[in-house]
Amino acid sequence: MRKRAGIHENERAMERKRLEEVLLGFRLGRKEASEVKSWIRTLREALGLREVELAERLGYEARSVYRLEKSEIRASIQVKHLRKVAEAMECDVVYALVPKEGSLEEMAQRIKSDRVDVTSEEAIGALRKSVRKLLVDKQIRTMMKAYNAQK
Repeated sequence: MRKRAGIHENERAMERKRLEEVLLGFRLGRKEASEVKSWIRTLREALGLREVELAERLGYEARSVYRLEKSEIRASIQVKHLRKVAEAMECDVVYALVPKEGSLEEMAQRIKSDRVDVTSEEAIGALRKSVRKLLVDKQIRTMMKAYNAQK
């Protein structure tokens, strides 16, 4: 069983390494990308594409483009709508979760360490509960002996 867990951990480590390479571009562009409030509007305007023209490509009414841009700014746009807009603008949606700090390996170690701490705390709690039960049981036996002795 241990061997299998080791293989699993090995695979996870390899996946973390692969993801680090993929995330590199996202990490480098994070600051600049976060400064863009609406990719739809920014790209549409950079391409010289009017709202009505994008709406036609989407098969929507013109005011729908405004709503899509607003929902993107509010971070409430649905991914399927963003993908449809991207397709209409001959673009791809590129999506990633990028660690705020450190590498994926460091994050995995922190998670593993936290899990061990939680397990230790749980074990200590269970041990305390068992000790309390033993003490209560001993007190009850002592009281029962004293009661029986008085009879």
